Amino acid sequence: MKRLLYILPIVFLLFSCKENDGDIDSVEDRIKKAINDLTGELTTPSNGWKVLYQPTSTSGSFLMILNFNEEGEVRIRTDVAANDGEFLDQTINYRIDNSLRLELIFETYGIFHYLFELDQTTFGAEFEFYYEEKADDNLVFTSKTDGGGFPTVLTFEPASANDINLLSSEISSNLDKFRGLSPQIFGAVPPIQQIYLANNNTSFFWSIDLDKRMVEADFAGIGTS
Repeated sequence: MKRLLYILPIVFLLFSCKENDGDIDSVEDRIKKAINDLTGELTTPSNGWKVLYQPTSTSGSFLMILNFNEEGEVRIRTDVAANDGEFLDQTINYRIDNSLRLELIFETYGIFHYLFELDQTTFGAEFEFYYEEKADDNLVFTSKTDGGGFPTVLTFEPASANDINLLSSEISSNLDKFRGLSPQIFGAVPPIQQIYLANNNTSFFWSIDLDKRMVEADFAGIGTS
């Protein structure tokens, strides 16, 4: 009789576990739900997302407006005038995946890939990002393969209808003309510009790296009359 009393709780426990297991979604279902949830978040804002992307702590920033749809396409508008304006307004494919973590991947060639290829892919830009969290109305991502243990953080902010006016496309296109001033024998070396301050009889020399959005002052000299 005592044996029967010992066995009954064990049988009851086994049946309870089996019943509870039926209430738990499979791994595949949970992954599918996470992907669908993030797709829903990305496609919700009517004006898309405003992103200020700074690939490295020493580079400039790139303002982008991203509009995602449920068919796996994203329209990206920037003020990067490189490649004859290819990245000013471009629609490419994206994918949400889950290997170890939920990921946002820009699949076809676009602005993120262009930045990734700079300096023979050593610049520090990325086109694959981990999804971290939703913070208020923003979505937070981090770069997937940044070295040094300090991944770049991207914050997607819901864009307003007027945010598109923040893109300085005309200025960027005019600055891009500086590329033609560099002698071909020097390859991609940014041309050096000179500003002459007549009142002070001073020359100021500077160069601008349009791809990395960095300005470097080489030296300033006092001219002789």
